[in-house]
Amino acid sequence: MSSGIIEPKQLQVQITLAEENLIEQLNGFFNKMTNIISEIDGMFNDVFQGRLEVLKTRIMKTLGSNRDLRGVYRSILEYASRVAPALISSNYYFNILHISSEFLEKVHRLCLHLSLLHTPLQLNEDVIISIQKTLNLLIDGVNKLRSALRTYIEFPAKMDEALSELLKTIQNLRVYYDESYINIKKENLDTISIIIMNDVDDIVNSFIGVYEALLCLHTMKRS
Repeated sequence: MSSGIIEPKQLQVQITLAEENLIEQLNGFFNKMTNIISEIDGMFNDVFQGRLEVLKTRIMKTLGSNRDLRGVYRSILEYASRVAPALISSNYYFNILHISSEFLEKVHRLCLHLSLLHTPLQLNEDVIISIQKTLNLLIDGVNKLRSALRTYIEFPAKMDEALSELLKTIQNLRVYYDESYINIKKENLDTISIIIMNDVDDIVNSFIGVYEALLCLHTMKRS
C-alpha cells in the first residue's frame, strides 16, 4: 500500500518532465510563429505586385492565426504557473514567456499597419527587398531558436554550441537590418513606410530579447 509520500528521486523525475513539457510547448509556439512570419513575407509580395485585395485577405487570415497563437501562449503561461513552485528556474521561464509575448504583439502590430496601405507600391522596392530579406533571416533565427530548445532537452552538453549558432544568425540579422535601414533614402518615403520599417526593427529587437532570456536560463542551469 502506498504511503503517499513522494520520494526525492520521483520528485526530480516529475520536475524534469514538467520542464521538458514546458520547453516542448515553447517549441510549438515558435513553430507557429514561423508560419505567421512566412505569411507576412507573402504580404510584401502582394504589396510589390499591387494585389491589395489579396493582401487584405491574407492580413485577416494572419490576424486570426495571431489570435489563436495568443490562446496557445495563455495555455503555456497557465501551465508554467502550475509547475512554477517546483522549478528553481521558474522566473527565467516567465521572462522567456514575457518577451515571447512582446514578440508576438510586435508581429501583430506590423500586420495591422500593413492594412493601412491603400495604393500599389506605396512601399518602394528597396523597402520591400530589405524587409523580406530581414524576415527570411528572422525565420532562420527562429528555427535555430527551436533547435536550441530541443538541444536544451536532448543534448544539454551541446547547448553552448546551439546558442553560439543562434547568436551568429542574430548578429547577421541585426547588422543587415541596421545597414539597410540607414541606406534607404528616407526622404522618398511616406509615413506608413517608416512606421512599417520601425515595426520590423521592433520585431528584430524582441526576438533578440528571447535569445537573451534563453541565454540567462542556460547560464543559470550551468552554474
